[in-house]
Amino acid sequence: MNTYLHVISLEKYLFHGYIKKIHVNGYEGVLNIYPGHSPLLTMVRPSVLRIFTEFEEKKLYVSNGILEVQPNVIYILPDESCFLNELNYNQLIKKRNDIKNRIVHMKHGNQHILQDQLVNLKIKLKIIKKYLILHK
Repeated sequence: MNTYLHVISLEKYLFHGYIKKIHVNGYEGVLNIYPGHSPLLTMVRPSVLRIFTEFEEKKLYVSNGILEVQPNVIYILPDESCFLNELNYNQLIKKRNDIKNRIVHMKHGNQHILQDQLVNLKIKLKIIKKYLILHK
């Protein structure tokens, strides 16, 4: 039985193709989805999405989003996503420090926007750091 996966973020179409299984974190726990899985609609939490195809494993960072499983197709619609190897930990640290500095020096205005960006960046850094430590 073949299952087709679509991973589509707000910015781009990240992955589409036949899969053997996926591993993703939902708010209810870790999900391992195989072909033939029963229909499911759930939320995805920020995590590493592991996609297993016939020939390789792909790893993507996904933020909050939606996972829909149908008999022969799976949709993952994260708010933000990119391939794990595209992320540079040191650049993200620099970006985090820049945002912190901007918040400190902001006299008034949209601090809440920067604070939201900072929270999201901290979550991303935590996930990447944990994943790098566990999978050396």
